[in-house]
Amino acid sequence: MGKSQLRHKSAPLSRRNARIKKWILCIAGSGVLTVLILLGLKLGDKPINNTIPQKPNTVKTLSSIKRYGPSHGTLNGHEWVDLGLPSGTKWATKNVGANKPEEFGDLYSWGETSTKTSYTDTNCITYRKDFATLLKEKIVDADANLTKDYDAASANWGSTWRIPTDEEFKELMDLCKWEFTELNGISGYLVTGPNKESIFIVAAGYGIGETIVDNEDLGDYWTSTSAKDLNRVSYSLGFSPKSYGRRCYARYRGRSIRPITR
Repeated sequence: MGKSQLRHKSAPLSRRNARIKKWILCIAGSGVLTVLILLGLKLGDKPINNTIPQKPNTVKTLSSIKRYGPSHGTLNGHEWVDLGLPSGTKWATKNVGANKPEEFGDLYSWGETSTKTSYTDTNCITYRKDFATLLKEKIVDADANLTKDYDAASANWGSTWRIPTDEEFKELMDLCKWEFTELNGISGYLVTGPNKESIFIVAAGYGIGETIVDNEDLGDYWTSTSAKDLNRVSYSLGFSPKSYGRRCYARYRGRSIRPITR
């Protein structure tokens, strides 16, 4: 839907809007239908979606995002918006590596603070490490969230910026209105909080090997939270034009970072 664009600090990755093979396995449990979409991945890369995908609204193409009050500011040169959430979380208006909301920004493997030219299971420092090892090496804390030294938002933006936890993304999904749209011709979601303030979350795709996949339709954003019972995956927010929800993917994949602060 959106227009292709080069990334800020462009890594030499090839781009394609791939049509990925999809197998849909439906499992009924506790009266809830869980849909697992298997994206033709290797063992250990199976996405886990333990929330029912939400159906978004759609809005017309935007040229800018309205501001309704003094609920925004800057920290260390990066703009934040207070969406009126109970936690008081302030969300950045752009991705790490981007200069404006509709730019893709950079991609990171989970627990790494630098971009790469290739995203594989052999060059990711956190892949195949269980919770005990991550904790021992001080990559995560007792709640399975990344520590500051392994947080791409903290490392690149400084101050109190950091990657959202799984719970903080859940609050964003549960309490905000999500509308698939385009901002200046680039696809993504307009996410509007209880106080009517909004942020735009761009569909930047994800990196696997030397390829960026579906950077016009899909968005994949790391949380700072690891799955405690699995040694290859961590939680993320994933979306398409038709749905959005919680995911759990292989840590070596290159995914976007949307920082927060308090």
